[in-house]
This record gives sequence, structure tokens and C-alpha cells, in this order.
Amino acid sequence: MNTTLIANRTQTETAVDTRLAPARFVLPARFDVHQIDRVRTELAEQASSSPVVEVDGSLVEMIDLPSLALLDDLMSTHPGLRLSDPSVALRATIDLAGHSRLAAATSFDPPADRPETDRIMLAGKLDPAESFELRDTLEPLTSRLRPSVVVDLADVTDLHPSVVSVLVRHRRQANRQGGDLHLIRPVAAEACTTLDHIGLVDAAR
Repeated sequence: MNTTLIANRTQTETAVDTRLAPARFVLPARFDVHQIDRVRTELAEQASSSPVVEVDGSLVEMIDLPSLALLDDLMSTHPGLRLSDPSVALRATIDLAGHSRLAAATSFDPPADRPETDRIMLAGKLDPAESFELRDTLEPLTSRLRPSVVVDLADVTDLHPSVVSVLVRHRRQANRQGGDLHLIRPVAAEACTTLDHIGLVDAAR
């Protein structure tokens, strides 16, 4: 086998009883008047069916004042709503607008049940056989709440399209779960070119 595949936890994983976990809603990256109706409807539905709803603000890059006012009103109407992991942009807008209720309902500390970073190291020429092993390793990591996964490709010399497909699929899955999958750039030019062709080179670092 041409690859070394290691899943190495940087910290001990905290077990979470999903039956007790709060419902979760991820705010859009661009939260403006065009998103207000959707956010209002979906958040109200979740608040009516769950006593606690975690409103994840980590992806917000821009929020306008009407949208911020909506959040403030929802927090007042539904006490079970909790704003967690606000992005820098969201936090700055909250401070600027002076929404005291929203600030009070905000948790600025990462929740205790947030998974720590998983690191996977790959090496050599990666062919279809390795793609199956990579898929089986990534599936449980990227399907949980707010995953943080790093795939180290520094020692990879060649990437088969099937391996790239697995990386793309699980990066999207991690994003849908409110987390991310980061790639460490391969040293080999050929492997870098493969990532560049399918738009993954910006994910590499």
C-alpha cells in the first residue's frame, strides 16, 4: 500500500448524548434582508419543537441591522434560543448596535461538546484503493456536529480523481455540519495541479 493513513486525535473526544443535545440552526454567511423571512420561519419552527436551540453564528461574514434586529426579537420571544460561536463580524455588529438582549443570549465561549481537531496524514501515490480507506475514515469525523478535520497531503506525490472526490464530498459534509475540512498543500507539483483543477487549492494551506 502506497499511503500512510493515520487518524490522530489532538485532544480527548468528549462523548455527547445526542438525545440531550440542543437543536441547531446555522446562520447564513451573508445575512441580509433577503434571508430574513427564511431565518424567521425556520428558527420559529425549531424553537416551537425544541426547548433549546443553538443558533450558530460562526459562519456569518456580513449581517445588516434589520437582520440583527430580527435575531434580537427572536431571542426575546423564544428564551430557549442561544447564539453561539459568533463570528468577528457578527460580534462587532452586536456591539455596535447595542442589542443588550442579544448580547446576553450570546455564548462567546466554544461549547464543551465541540469536537477537537482530527488530523489525517496521507503519503505517496493515492489510487482508488486508498479512496475507500479515506472515505471510511472521514465519514464518522465529518458527519458529527461542527467537525474540525485536517488532511495532511504534504507527502502525497499523486492524487487519483477518486481520492479528490472523497475530499470534496467530505469537505462539503463538514461545512453542512457547521465545521470544516482543511487541506495541507502537497509538496509535489503534480498533486497541487490536481487540486487546483477542481478548485480545492484554496482549501490547502
